[in-house]
Amino acid sequence: MIVLISLPSWGRSFVVDSYFDGLKIYKDGPYIIETKNSKVTKIIRDKLKPRTGLFLLPGLVDAHVHLYYQEYLPYGNHKESLAKTFSISDSQRKILIESFLNDRIKKGFIWLRDLGGDRRGRKVLKSLIKEKGSNYPFVEMMEESLTWGPGQCSPPLNCDRISIDLKNYKIDQLDKLLKGLVQKGLSHLKVYLDSDPFDSQPMPIPWVKAIIQKAKDLKLKVAFHVGLFYPLEKIISSMDENFSLEHIYHVSNDFPLEKARAVLVPTDIPFSFIEFIKNRGGNYQAYYFDKIKSQKRFKKLLERNLPLCFGSDFYFETSDSVKTRSYWAIESLVDWHELGMSNLDVLKSATSNCSKLFNKKPFLIQEKAPANFIIVKGNPEKDIRDLHNILWVIKDGKVLKSP
Repeated sequence: MIVLISLPSWGRSFVVDSYFDGLKIYKDGPYIIETKNSKVTKIIRDKLKPRTGLFLLPGLVDAHVHLYYQEYLPYGNHKESLAKTFSISDSQRKILIESFLNDRIKKGFIWLRDLGGDRRGRKVLKSLIKEKGSNYPFVEMMEESLTWGPGQCSPPLNCDRISIDLKNYKIDQLDKLLKGLVQKGLSHLKVYLDSDPFDSQPMPIPWVKAIIQKAKDLKLKVAFHVGLFYPLEKIISSMDENFSLEHIYHVSNDFPLEKARAVLVPTDIPFSFIEFIKNRGGNYQAYYFDKIKSQKRFKKLLERNLPLCFGSDFYFETSDSVKTRSYWAIESLVDWHELGMSNLDVLKSATSNCSKLFNKKPFLIQEKAPANFIIVKGNPEKDIRDLHNILWVIKDGKVLKSP
């Protein structure tokens, strides 16, 4: 099997049977993808090359993760789990976060958007990225979250969450608050519109409208958490592609979601993981997720034929060396396909559909583009489970995983 051609000192060349450039699939190869330094330099079709059984595609995107939010047992008691999570030392956090980042790369996830945790965890994560970020996925972090009420950190918890309770402010203070955050380096913001599964209350519409306008003025990217029935029709028309809606299964069937310019990220715990964890019995219960209800919500969304961006929101610690959180993220993509999404749309959901959410955008596989791609054994156009068969991971032209 010819996979990698060693070129002179200037680059590498990969041979694959077919490839997905982020928008369409190119078949009837083989194709030679040449790279130099951090760029794709040439893409050449050469049918005289022997078949390799390999497929190339952009690095995967998970647009909703919790990198430094490490959930411990028992799953059924969220606050007790939080208390255990925040009791571990920074050195332990570093080990956990680093192992998570390494596993994400091995599973082909080059692009991650972190949706927040606690301030100590954020400090450790930023330190790791600064130390050797070239070996990790591209990570874009939520530096702050806005809530209406205490959120997850209601007494007696003292977990120093990355969150600001807007009940402690007046609406005319919002401009100063956000400008101050931007001056500290904020580029991504999470906003909790509702209380699911937290203790905070739904955020008043005037506050949300003000946040949207100020975010536009300051060029902030905003992820809106919407898990319950929130009156989105009153605010969604003012959003653009710099905004995203997370957890959107509760949107009514007659809501004109098709007109939304915001990126749709329908995160949920992987359906297959819910079944896996329930079969363990005892305290291993997904505390507020129900597989059947989640599947029904997703199918309703899928029927509307909307472009979706993949986000796993998977923060449970699996304590399994094989079935890691990254493994279950890919299983989420398998779930989406098994519920009716085409293989091509699954690939788009984990690549190009998410590009607007990132400041450093994921690129298509094309000449002169950054060399950020993965190579799998098999063909995920025909069998989406082949995404589990990652052989090569290339980030900015650097080989981070090879057979």
